[in-house]
Amino acid sequence: CAPILVTRIEDSTGKVYEFKPRMNSVITEESSYAMIDMMESVINNGTGRRLRSYVSGPVAGKTGTTNDNSDGWFVAYTPRLVTACWVGGEDRDIRFNSTAYGQGAAAALPIWGLYMKSVFEDPSMDYDPREPFVRPEGYMETLNAYHDAPQYGYGPSGDGQDGSNAADEALFEACGSRDKNSFTGQINVIF
Repeated sequence: CAPILVTRIEDSTGKVYEFKPRMNSVITEESSYAMIDMMESVINNGTGRRLRSYVSGPVAGKTGTTNDNSDGWFVAYTPRLVTACWVGGEDRDIRFNSTAYGQGAAAALPIWGLYMKSVFEDPSMDYDPREPFVRPEGYMETLNAYHDAPQYGYGPSGDGQDGSNAADEALFEACGSRDKNSFTGQINVIF
């Protein structure tokens, strides 16, 4: 539902005027979920992974840093709450002297993490940290598999002595690849 500031006005004669939000779809549920999936990856495997020292459960988000470390920001969301945190100065001459301190993952993410941890721990807030993002029915997830990207869970994992395993071999065979070292196929998986 779109946010709306005024939902009802009653005039001096008792006549009631009600307002309903205008709803326009701008992206499909599938596209929305694909974005959630990508942003969860930022938290689980990317620049936002240190958030896991504060909270667990489904969280999607993105870190950011502007030129010369003037601003560090972190925007993240759970299935029912979106929050952004910005650290910086109004004067563009004010900045952190290194990316180690000025990047969003170092400056803003810890603030968001402490805030969200307190939300999850406060029973009056009624948030379940395990509440999942809802996957659209019939959602198709596209995975790009690269032979040199085992850190992302794709391609040869090196379980076997020759750097391969049975799951990887089946993947290459299913995609019709004969040369697993140059495989750059795309796999569509229906959940």
